[in-house]
Amino acid sequence: MTDVLERLPEPLLDDAVAGDVAQPGDRSARTALAVVVALAAAIHVATAPPHLEDSTVLGLGFLAAAWAQLAVAWAALARPARRVWTAAIVLHVVLVAVWAVSRTAGLPFGEHAGHPEDVTIVDLTTVGLQVAAVLLAARLLLFRGAGIGRALAIGIPVLALGATSVALASPDARSHAHGAHGEAGDHAHGEATDALAAKGFGSFMNGHEHGHVEVVLDPATQARLDEQLAVTREVAAQFPTLQDAVDAGYRRAGPYVPGLGLHLIKFAGAEYLNLDGVMDEEDLRHPLSLLYLSHEPDAPLAGFMYYAATAVEPTGFAGRNDGWHYHENLCAVPSADGFLDFPFGPDFGATQEQCDAVGGNLLDSQWMVHVWTVPGWDDMEGYGGVFAEMSPYLGCSDGTYFSRPFEEWIDNLYNVCSSGASAQLDPRVEG
Repeated sequence: MTDVLERLPEPLLDDAVAGDVAQPGDRSARTALAVVVALAAAIHVATAPPHLEDSTVLGLGFLAAAWAQLAVAWAALARPARRVWTAAIVLHVVLVAVWAVSRTAGLPFGEHAGHPEDVTIVDLTTVGLQVAAVLLAARLLLFRGAGIGRALAIGIPVLALGATSVALASPDARSHAHGAHGEAGDHAHGEATDALAAKGFGSFMNGHEHGHVEVVLDPATQARLDEQLAVTREVAAQFPTLQDAVDAGYRRAGPYVPGLGLHLIKFAGAEYLNLDGVMDEEDLRHPLSLLYLSHEPDAPLAGFMYYAATAVEPTGFAGRNDGWHYHENLCAVPSADGFLDFPFGPDFGATQEQCDAVGGNLLDSQWMVHVWTVPGWDDMEGYGGVFAEMSPYLGCSDGTYFSRPFEEWIDNLYNVCSSGASAQLDPRVEG
């Protein structure tokens, strides 16, 4: 017997000593197990940074889970044994249970203790991989030597890799921690906006919003963000009125919309499109759109809209508070000055027939974010903060936020306030 053990390969020698010699048929199941566990670990590593910024204990938990999973994946191939399958089952049952608690009652620790998180494609994919790991480990533990068949041996890793790629490429991968906790979003639309709901403010939207929240940033991240926002205030000083923007080449794009203002856009090079999605100083000094209080030449600047021509949600500003959005079914119509106009606004989505009737083309935007840092218009506490979807200061002259019926927009290219005027009489005082 000693001679037989000495001739065994080292991994099998360990199992033989433990009374658990790996069987040839186990190889396919062991490989599939290693792949799904390693992919689950990859998702945990990829989503650890936003969780670290949002909550240190959660971020460290993600890294700990990833390291434990990588250890199981390595052991499944290099040191197969009953204790490895048992450990894999226990680890992943615990991880799935923690996920279930986080999505129902909320975890009892961290910055968002007691608050359930939203379910996203990222965590659903991770849970699916972890459930697959439990099933594969159970098969190895209970049915030694049975294998899983050629089709499953190939199909499971391929499907797992495909699902992981989709999850990591989705916008939720970037904002997985950023927009997951309900109480932050509720706060952004809480007491302050409730007071304006009867005036129509709550009825507006801003395209497809991705994870806008307000969280407390660590000092270093907050310092980087403050530096970026300081640059935007310098830009604001360049364009205090609409006429200043027009003189610099910006042109109107769509009507004045309460909550969103009048957008003036400038298409003049890659610096306005932010092709890499990272907000460096060049990007900060070239916002694609400036937001004004009306279409009058002396209308004051109230905010910015920055753009990122990226396939997935951009890195954007420092921290996790910049919730980017995009728009679908925008009707772009060539304007007399060679620019594009958007007569149906950004949020209702014109039909193909409506757009054809005005000689336009339907298109989808890429990523955008509003930034409310213009001095005098930047008190956004309670409304969503500096990256809020909309500003309560961009109302109508009667103090409401009600707009004309959508079918009337095309005949009111400058202003769709139902009262017939753009700004509130004193837009910085709630009327």
